[in-house]
Amino acid sequence: MTMTHNEKKKSARGRALAFLVRRDRTEYQVRLLLTKEGYAPAEIEDAVAFLESLGYVDDAVYAERYLRELIEKGRGRRRIVDEMRRRGLHVDLIAEVLRTSFSAELELENAIKLARKVVGALPEDAEKTIRARKIFLKLTGQGYNFDVINMAMNRVT
Repeated sequence: MTMTHNEKKKSARGRALAFLVRRDRTEYQVRLLLTKEGYAPAEIEDAVAFLESLGYVDDAVYAERYLRELIEKGRGRRRIVDEMRRRGLHVDLIAEVLRTSFSAELELENAIKLARKVVGALPEDAEKTIRARKIFLKLTGQGYNFDVINMAMNRVT
């Protein structure tokens, strides 16, 4: 039995809605899923427009929420940008949410907290070079740039 055009449209909409049940998604993520599942471009466009009209897909809102989540996880600017781009957020949107919601002061404050956590996990008699190396590796992995890492190390070690 073949589906009518309206049934296909409803099917793509339904699948997209089901995809959003567990958590918010970006427009890109919804499009990618529907594409992988073989929906036609027109069905995908319709489903995305439908979700946007209901406010279920809103990349700007998603970017703000996701930024807060990444900040809470101790991520640095570089890693935040990478993770947001992987989710299909536009570079201009990422730049805007970072500009408005992630100041250099907040990034440094988070780096210092993370550096203190690293130092706290080391033996008290650990050499300064070992502490510095561990801090550097952890902060680099979390996406902090060298200047922020250097300032954090100066405050912690």
